[in-house]
Amino acid sequence: MNNSEALLSELFSSLNISHEKIKESSANGGKSPDFKVFWGGELSYWEVKGLDDNDDEKEIIKNIRADANAQMYQVNSERVGKNINKATKQFKEYGVTNYPCIVVIFDNRDWSVMDFMLPNYIKTAIAGKAEYRYLKDGTYQESRRLYGKLSPEKKRFISAVALLSPSGKKITFYHNPYTNNSLIDSKLMKLFNSHYQAIPTEQGLTWTEVRPTEF
Repeated sequence: MNNSEALLSELFSSLNISHEKIKESSANGGKSPDFKVFWGGELSYWEVKGLDDNDDEKEIIKNIRADANAQMYQVNSERVGKNINKATKQFKEYGVTNYPCIVVIFDNRDWSVMDFMLPNYIKTAIAGKAEYRYLKDGTYQESRRLYGKLSPEKKRFISAVALLSPSGKKITFYHNPYTNNSLIDSKLMKLFNSHYQAIPTEQGLTWTEVRPTEF
């Protein structure tokens, strides 16, 4: 297992969650998710995508390390969408799209180029971008939504995209509002404390933190 997979496995074990690392093989085009998880009578599949330093970021890190007075640099990478697409292919090739599928993003980059906008990129990749119109009473309302990597028509088997903390001790779930494999009310999700859901409001879809006790 690589670092991100090992951290997720350790998190599962700390919560006594039954899980199995799926062995890679030449079958299914060599594509498979990382973990099969069984909890509370429910089966789900998980794929971890680690964001590693690219060439540009490696150069930034080199320059920062050469300057003792340098400050942390925010790269604002937008690689979340590409990783969701890669994970989607793995779930499809492995033939598990009838089950809840979770994509886990782990920022494996040097601290100096870690991306503090990752939660926003994840939300946009899941729910898309909204366009708004302002009403005469001073309020606003969503007029159109430009879908991201997920939508009511595509990749509905993706239940959530989660962000694993650098320490591996915490994971935050951003639930797909368009999924047909929802996990949000499951016994498994109640083991985790950090959840966000895009909920329809008068203004349109609004990301809201949801507590497990509300499920």
